[in-house]
Amino acid sequence: MEIRVTPEYLAWAVGYGVFIAFAAGSVVAPPDPFTQLFVVGGFLPVVVPVMYHVVARAHDRRERGESRRLTLFFVVVVLAGSVASKGVAAALGRSVATAAAAGAFLATFLALAWLFYWRDTPTAA
Repeated sequence: MEIRVTPEYLAWAVGYGVFIAFAAGSVVAPPDPFTQLFVVGGFLPVVVPVMYHVVARAHDRRERGESRRLTLFFVVVVLAGSVASKGVAAALGRSVATAAAAGAFLATFLALAWLFYWRDTPTAA
């Protein structure tokens, strides 16, 4: 499937990407607003382009008449990313906790986005 950049998809991707980035920032960073915004700023360049592809695939699925499970995708990403980031941060200790938790959240997010993207890709006959 060829993905064209459209204003509609871009608006949805930015909205969803900002939501996931802020959710990740609140989970990953300590309860300091400056640090949370710093982490969110690091997440945005990764999350928004990936969300663009996810939104485009979800729209394509909807046009084909298949069910759209984008909300379930968000819930799974935030919950799984939260668990992974807290587990990695606890295992590695305080000195690298924020960086390790951010990496764990991004790895979980990218893995789940890839699964969502991969499952939607039609197979050649």
